[in-house]
Amino acid sequence: MKTTTATLLLLLAGAAQATVAGSKHDLSATGTGIHSPTTPQVCLFCHTPHGGLSLWNRAPSTTAPESIRLYASPSLSAAGSAARLDGKSRSMLCLSCHGEPLANIGGLVLNTLGNDMAVVDPRGTWTTSGVLWDRVAVNHPIGFDYAQALAAKPTRLEPLSGTNVGLLPLFNATAQGSTVTTSMECSTCHTVHDATNSPFLRVDNASNGLCLACHIR
Repeated sequence: MKTTTATLLLLLAGAAQATVAGSKHDLSATGTGIHSPTTPQVCLFCHTPHGGLSLWNRAPSTTAPESIRLYASPSLSAAGSAARLDGKSRSMLCLSCHGEPLANIGGLVLNTLGNDMAVVDPRGTWTTSGVLWDRVAVNHPIGFDYAQALAAKPTRLEPLSGTNVGLLPLFNATAQGSTVTTSMECSTCHTVHDATNSPFLRVDNASNGLCLACHIR
């Protein structure tokens, strides 16, 4: 039996919904955390089958990339200290929710398909969870070139394998006017569609497994 591209896309969408449904990223009416009281759509808060921005269904974050407060420490390498985000940074997709006030989680959806996308926060967690990047600067550095950091501290960081470090992917980004392919972004450590390892970690952090994917202790 021939499998068409459309069929594959439908299967992948179904698999994604199966893992997002019931997780903290389930913002539909079936969600138990932050959610819409009315819309049954699980995927629509981020994806749309037609239109949007290459099927991405969120307007850019209202927070200017250069105003995002990134982690700072005297112990950071020059690469970490040079971390920056711009409008092309992959992490800005995450920040279209995680850098926004509650109203913009639904308010920045581009194609609502006639649904009311407004969300509620029954547990009152949104302003206290530490994910509002424009209000806190205690998160792991993002927006820096891992390859540059590795060159500065080769005995402290794991080597690259292509554009990965261990099982963790690195991404294209524009840093200091040049394009890099090994940028540390939110999606390096987190995968939005799989909540197996809370909070959406790519690697189980038992015994610091996630940290040790990059750091040599």
